[in-house]
Amino acid sequence: MIKTFASEIEEADWWEAHEDELAAALTKAEVVGDLSSGLPTNAAGPAIHLPIDPEDIAKARVQAAERGLRYQT
Repeated sequence: MIKTFASEIEEADWWEAHEDELAAALTKAEVVGDLSSGLPTNAAGPAIHLPIDPEDIAKARVQAAERGLRYQT
């Protein structure tokens, strides 16, 4: 199940409220060598190419870096 949020603030509040629980789960996954377990992948579907304004891509790169994500995410 993918959790959805009404806003970034709601999402940030949820992550903060579950920080200890998530850290423990990641630590356990690291110990057993299974950090990719449960993470979504794009292997199930085809690649999609969309024309995007270069300025929007630049903004996406900045926002992704602030969140520790790849900009394509």
